[in-house]
Amino acid sequence: MTAAFLLTLALILSAASAPAQSGDGFDWRAFHKKNDAEWAKKTGLRPDQVRAMRLVYAGTDNYPANTIDDIDAATLKNRDQVLFVSSDGSGHCLTVMVFAKRQSAFEMIWSVRGTSGGGFCRSNAFTPNPRAYVGRNGSSIIIDVPACPMQYPEEPNYPKLRRCYGQQFTYAWTGSTYRYAGSRKVRFR
Repeated sequence: MTAAFLLTLALILSAASAPAQSGDGFDWRAFHKKNDAEWAKKTGLRPDQVRAMRLVYAGTDNYPANTIDDIDAATLKNRDQVLFVSSDGSGHCLTVMVFAKRQSAFEMIWSVRGTSGGGFCRSNAFTPNPRAYVGRNGSSIIIDVPACPMQYPEEPNYPKLRRCYGQQFTYAWTGSTYRYAGSRKVRFR
């Protein structure tokens, strides 16, 4: 056998046994498995439960991004619900989902990806990431979307401009789902 044949055979065999990777060679399947386990440890959920929720958003274990932004399994526990927040893209755009426990599995009961005016996304690189969280007493889901002006430290009034405003969206619990309850302009630091 020639050296070229053996090299070709070795490459074919190693590719066949290699884990699933994206086109850039990164092993997203292994990344998500480890990330699911880390979120499970933080939240008290099982890794398979975190994975199942993530797959509702991402659809595959090879999704080429870290999509989990936050999981709150404690605040809505009295209703057997979990807040699951995904983010994607350079604008850190949020998808907010609530899952309800149905026997041993979780089923998505509500989700929101954005408003009619756009998504829950960062307006530019100088703006803090949007975030979603459970409101007081677990009665609502709050989504904060800061919108800071583009500015650079060398601008003369930079310290004054760094305060920014944005929108805060509220989705209230109705007893069976979450419904848009309004938005307001708020100041972010």
